[in-house]
Amino acid sequence: MFGKIDGGVQFVIGTGDVAGTPFTLSHADQPLTFAKISRQDFGVRLTSVGKEGTQRTGSLKPGEQR
Repeated sequence: MFGKIDGGVQFVIGTGDVAGTPFTLSHADQPLTFAKISRQDFGVRLTSVGKEGTQRTGSLKPGEQR
C-alpha cells in the first residue's frame, strides 16, 4: 500500500486524446541527480482510461493494491 508522495505533476486536458506527454524535472539552483531523487516517492493517477476507440471512463493508480 502506498502512503504520502513527495512530488506530483498534473496535466489537465479539456478535449482530445493524449497517449503520452514528456516533462522535465529540474531544480532552480542545482542540477538534479539520481542520488537526489532516488529516495523520493512519486505517484501517478491516470483518468479517462480505457481501450482506444471506446468511451474512456476508468481511473487507474498504477501499483495500487485492489
